[in-house]
Amino acid sequence: MSVLRFVSTICLLVAAIALIADLTPALAGAQDWSFSSIEEHWKQVAPATFQSMEQSLSAGRSGWEWTFIFGPILATPTSIFFAVLAVLTGYAGRRRTRVKIYAN
Repeated sequence: MSVLRFVSTICLLVAAIALIADLTPALAGAQDWSFSSIEEHWKQVAPATFQSMEQSLSAGRSGWEWTFIFGPILATPTSIFFAVLAVLTGYAGRRRTRVKIYAN
């Protein structure tokens, strides 16, 4: 369970970094504030891997995986996606409490 808490911490760190990256240009006055999607961040960091992933998922079968599963996931804002993922993994990795039941 400690692994899930560690993953939760990493996801929360990624969410905070993505939120700061989205807020910095707005606070500097360069542009209006908006969320960046996972797809935008992925294309900035590693465009070749994004293109190869898109081609491999679109070429197989009929391409419905990219259209209906990965497309909407990649369109979500990065900070919100990783914050929700941090909450889910943190909840799954929480410490359980033992309930002591005494029957007479």
